[in-house]
Amino acid sequence: MWTSILTLIAASGTVLASTIRVPADQPTIQAAIDLASKGDRIVVSPGVYQEAIQIEHREFVLESEAGPARTLIDASGLSRPVITCIGSGDDRVVIRGFRLTGGSGDATRYGDAATIGGGLLVRGGSPVIENCRFVGNMVTYEGGGAWVGGEASPRFVRCNFTSDRAERGGGVMVEDSEATFVDCRFTSCIAVFAGGGVVADSGSHVAILDSTFEACSAAHNGGAIYVYQSVARIERCVFTRNTAGFSGGAIYQGYNAKATQVDLEFRTLGDSVVGQWYSDLAQPKGACCIDTLCIEVTAEACVEAGGRWSGGETDCIAALAAACPVARPGDLNRDETVDIRDVAILMSLWGDDPPPPAATPAKANTARDPK
Repeated sequence: MWTSILTLIAASGTVLASTIRVPADQPTIQAAIDLASKGDRIVVSPGVYQEAIQIEHREFVLESEAGPARTLIDASGLSRPVITCIGSGDDRVVIRGFRLTGGSGDATRYGDAATIGGGLLVRGGSPVIENCRFVGNMVTYEGGGAWVGGEASPRFVRCNFTSDRAERGGGVMVEDSEATFVDCRFTSCIAVFAGGGVVADSGSHVAILDSTFEACSAAHNGGAIYVYQSVARIERCVFTRNTAGFSGGAIYQGYNAKATQVDLEFRTLGDSVVGQWYSDLAQPKGACCIDTLCIEVTAEACVEAGGRWSGGETDCIAALAAACPVARPGDLNRDETVDIRDVAILMSLWGDDPPPPAATPAKANTARDPK
């Protein structure tokens, strides 16, 4: 009889769930995570916690007692994301009420020169992130505030991304995953190349609802949002003073992308929307790192040559700064001589299509204001 009762209690997952307090019960957040079981609740007292946290295939609630203004997790100097969350399927961790800062990202995917996921790295699973502030996280490649991949499906609710920085996705990078943002705020996030606030790439599905983007910027396209080979639904969002060096200060819709826009408010002139669904066009070229060389080719050509492609419409200036080793242009076959063999290698990587004709320089505008 007692065995049956205990079995029922264990199966319910409610009575046996416990609360672990930091630092009262465990000295660090990581120690509490390592001890926690499914359904447990970890409550963190106010303070600054110098940690880089790892959560793998777990289901519990991790929350602060006093909110993000008084509870900081700082990974400065640790060369890692502030929180790494690895899951699968419906694994659901709830992370609530923290300020995440000082994250420099994960180097295991691309190497030290191209880190991803400064504040939060999500690989798989369905975490819920509520009332968190991602502040001042910086990576060299993708996802300054957060990077989402591995067919994950996180939900961000009432989260702020402020002054986070990356080459792509200063605030958040979503790759081959689903992500939902509700009542979030992106402020002064910077992309060295594209997507100052959010990037959706590689077959992702993203919903951005009731959110604001202010003073986010990208050196190339998509000051606030950049959608590429993905689907995005953007509803009831406000855009203010977002800028892009090339086009799409607010939203840039690139190759094979569809961004549905409903009830959006654009408050400043620079918050422009550029692009439409170009599914019938040939795939564009982008930066390809091959050893110490960077050239601009299609994804297929880059993979065939054993390189790493940075994405459509990327250029080698940004890629060399973030993802490629120091370039040694010219000597492609490493024989210490630049000759016709190197030219043949370059042409084979470039493809069979001839380069486009040089554009005719436009005539200078000779009109002058009267003195």
